[in-house]
Amino acid sequence: MRKLSRLAISAVLTLGLAVGVLAVPTAAFAVTAPATTLIRGFVTVGPDKRPAAAGEVSISYEFSTDDATWGVPQATDLTTGANSVFGSFNMPVGYYRVTVTDLLYPGLLPFVGIIDATNPSSPYLEVNLTGATSISGTVQLNDQTNANPGPATAGEVRVYLWELANGRIAGWDIPSVLTDASGSYSFAGLDTADTAYTLEFAYAGSSPSYTTVWWGGSDQSTAAAPIAAPGSAVPTLDFTIPFTNTVAGTVVDSASQPVAGVTVCVFKKPSPWPQPTSAPHICEGAVGSAITDASGHYAIGRLADADYSVAFSPPATYSTQLWQGRNTFLTPTLVSLSGQKLVSGIDVTLLKDDTITTSISVNGLTAAQAASVGHGSVDVQQLDPTTDAWVDSNLWNTSDASGHYTITSLLPGTYRVDLKFTDKYGGSVHQLSAPVTLAGEGQTTAVSASLLQPIRPGATVKTATSSTVYLVDGASRLVPVDSMTTLSDIGFSTKPVTYAASRLASYTITSGHLSNAIQCANGQQWIGGSGMLNAVFDGTGLPKTAPGLTRLEDSTCAVPPKSTSGTYSIPPVVAVHGDPTVYMIGSDGKKHAYLNEADLRLEDSYDPIIIWTSSYYLNRIVTGSVHIPAGHLVKTTTSSSIYVVDGQSRLLPLTSFAIAADAGISMQIETVTPSQISGYTVASTPFRNVFVCLDQTLIAGAGHLYVVNPALVAAVPQLTLDVYTCDGIHAWNSGYVTFNHALFVKSASSSTIYYIDAAGQKQRVFSMATVAKLSAPDPARYLTASDAFLATLPNGIDLVTAGLLVKPPTSTSVYVVDGGGGLIPLRSFTTATDLGLSSHYVTVTAATMKTLSVAPAALNNLVSCAGADYIGGAGKLWSIDPSAVGSLAVSSLPASLCTVLPKSADALGTAVFIKAATSATVYTLEGGVKHPVSAWATLVRLAAGKPVTVLSLDAGFVARIPLGAVRT
Repeated sequence: MRKLSRLAISAVLTLGLAVGVLAVPTAAFAVTAPATTLIRGFVTVGPDKRPAAAGEVSISYEFSTDDATWGVPQATDLTTGANSVFGSFNMPVGYYRVTVTDLLYPGLLPFVGIIDATNPSSPYLEVNLTGATSISGTVQLNDQTNANPGPATAGEVRVYLWELANGRIAGWDIPSVLTDASGSYSFAGLDTADTAYTLEFAYAGSSPSYTTVWWGGSDQSTAAAPIAAPGSAVPTLDFTIPFTNTVAGTVVDSASQPVAGVTVCVFKKPSPWPQPTSAPHICEGAVGSAITDASGHYAIGRLADADYSVAFSPPATYSTQLWQGRNTFLTPTLVSLSGQKLVSGIDVTLLKDDTITTSISVNGLTAAQAASVGHGSVDVQQLDPTTDAWVDSNLWNTSDASGHYTITSLLPGTYRVDLKFTDKYGGSVHQLSAPVTLAGEGQTTAVSASLLQPIRPGATVKTATSSTVYLVDGASRLVPVDSMTTLSDIGFSTKPVTYAASRLASYTITSGHLSNAIQCANGQQWIGGSGMLNAVFDGTGLPKTAPGLTRLEDSTCAVPPKSTSGTYSIPPVVAVHGDPTVYMIGSDGKKHAYLNEADLRLEDSYDPIIIWTSSYYLNRIVTGSVHIPAGHLVKTTTSSSIYVVDGQSRLLPLTSFAIAADAGISMQIETVTPSQISGYTVASTPFRNVFVCLDQTLIAGAGHLYVVNPALVAAVPQLTLDVYTCDGIHAWNSGYVTFNHALFVKSASSSTIYYIDAAGQKQRVFSMATVAKLSAPDPARYLTASDAFLATLPNGIDLVTAGLLVKPPTSTSVYVVDGGGGLIPLRSFTTATDLGLSSHYVTVTAATMKTLSVAPAALNNLVSCAGADYIGGAGKLWSIDPSAVGSLAVSSLPASLCTVLPKSADALGTAVFIKAATSATVYTLEGGVKHPVSAWATLVRLAAGKPVTVLSLDAGFVARIPLGAVRT
């Protein structure tokens, strides 16, 4: 037992007492003090001091005026509040011996303590319920071979104790301890009978080779293992923290003196290998790093089994390098780590920077003139001594205004430099220097180049010895030109400049020839026409045409003028001046003639934008079938079959004009010869009301398309439409209405509404209330569709909801749907109205009746909902005392039906007054017997102060109640 003074009790964790249940009976105490004191407090449980849950803890106490003579033990209510704080309450001054017991976790020991409440100051009771079990053990650390463990030192490891809830770590205030000088740790006061625990071992020392590990050996909390199942014995818990893969070494200079402050990084080998960048960002993408100490030593641990490269970024004047003296752009020598061991000796000798100074000049231009029209840049390459192959650093650096740049941070080796000049138009020329060798540290050598002025991208050129004309593409390519009309169509010069063959020798001649259709390096596609480039949004068919698609650099694409008409959102429309036929270039790479201008205008939705090109380009494209806009109806002169055009090459059979009208498709039919659509494929799937457009599921109805949750129509036949068909059906203007939670469809020729169920069946619906309920939280709405669409959906049973009155098709019996798959016979429509049900009934199908079970007893005015008794009257349920029912028949209703029946806010209790709707006699219902009431004053007396409520009920129900004596 612990005795807590008024000032000292806050050192213990809290438990709560409930307000209003602590009034102390006078008979329980020898002396009753007139003064009172205010007692407050709270309760926590377990080593993590989790607040006790509401109802978790019980409290009893004894009262004493002298701390010696104790009264009768008094039980209190359970703690209240989610955080276990119990409310403040006044108590007589004196002493209280309090016992706090956890009701949910018997493994927690009860707390017994005395509160000194002998003066009006407010004691604050804090109670922490703990268990009787201790967890202890030792922590060891494995050595660099991961085979010889030794004890952790004092404070080297912090051990955390975690509770486990459903196999996952949980906790409120996580307790932790540090290891002592022998590596030991201990936790006391644990409830291992009810709670599973796990341990986290967080390394707190200075070695880089150890990391946090959970009990079970995982470095992830999700894989932490319980130390023992609840109720099992907990042994001594010794744990060894493993050594991790570690690389270590020493960095010295060429005089063998250690170098401090060198950043060392390790990179895990991916495929392909990304080389470390030059300083100062050499560690970008590294998986581990360290800085050398005063002795030049470093160590990087906690590495997974893998192959690694090691990079060294030293202070200024020293060269950055990879292990074994390699520049960072060479393929690194790898260090293989496995088995969680130390790999030492990854040493390096730092060397002073070797340097190559570069100089670029342009023939015919001063340095200032060259700087005004372009810039020089250099890239270094090294001869790899291990492979005898040149390795490009791909680290292009821009020269200064005088054409100079210094390449530094090089190690001894053989190098050459690519010197390049690029003008403001993107044209460039370059020259590779002769090899130079740097044999030691701190050496400098120089290379230079005098370059010709580059030819501007987009220029047209030829040699004096050949008639072939080329388009200069970017800095290094020549594209052959077959016809000057192609250059004219696009907007390039048709007057080529003649150069010596040697001047063009450094360019690469492409295998493909220049086409009117080009694609720039940024991905934009264009078609040349009328001396400019016309942007094309969708040019998927251009590469398939006979002229093909020529890919050009952006610098070349920037030369021709551009159309101001914007980007075309349909396939390219092309024509030749003087020829009345207009063509669409399809995704098949063929040209497809429009039947008429109306089709062209309708598809574009505005004045058509035609690219006027040369006959040379257009004549080289293969002619395909005629082009009918997607979403149109078509038939041939030799068949009565009608199709919906899907995209540019597919025909969907149309089974009903009504289905086409649902989607808003025009009823105008294009009539063609069979040969004109020979390139189209007739699909086996007909056009349907439900389809997918651009990964969005739509449903058609009354000329509009509506978005629908795919889950709602998963069982309904549907098809995927081409993107052009989706765009061509202009009825997609439904105001973005979406059917999210339920799909209801109404026939265009009938008022009947159907619910589409998960099986794709249509179920009749009998009220908008049902539509609203199933659509929630969306507004109640339905889709009006053709009978042809509804005919494709199989009939399901009627959708009957709780409280609906139904009758079979071959009987006059009427039933109430209970909402749980059953029917309750209805004896009288008056009974239905008494209970708040509609007197309207619907006739359901025989198939629906077969799915519903009929209750043996008819619906009564007396009902039971969840064990509570009610009487139905005045269109609602009135709560009554069970004693009023006696042995009368009571209809026990399922929750689904109880929920829809309206309930009165007033409870009648035992004062249940009833009368038949056809009689003036008022009865009091007592013990299942009706007693006539002689006068109003009697009613008032029997109501016992409550308002008198007389329910006018079904006469048949009142007549069936036994008659008792008159109440006077």
